[in-house]
Amino acid sequence: MPERRRASPTRACRLTRRRLITGIEKVIRELNPTLHPVEVCRWFTTKNQELVTSDEESEPVTPLEWLQLGYLSERLAVQARSVE
Repeated sequence: MPERRRASPTRACRLTRRRLITGIEKVIRELNPTLHPVEVCRWFTTKNQELVTSDEESEPVTPLEWLQLGYLSERLAVQARSVE
């Protein structure tokens, strides 16, 4: 039986237009390589209390939204190291 390849987290988190989000590759490099692609996508799409935009009335955003809004990927890369 052939060995199954794990799905690429990069593919799993692409935009519908097949363009990668700027900075996502830096964040993905810091994620634990043993994480399942579903766990990776869940992390990217779950609101994070530490990620609040500069708007006065803003609510927390997801890591994916954070990158789409143009905020620094370095901040997410640090958080990505602790995702289990």
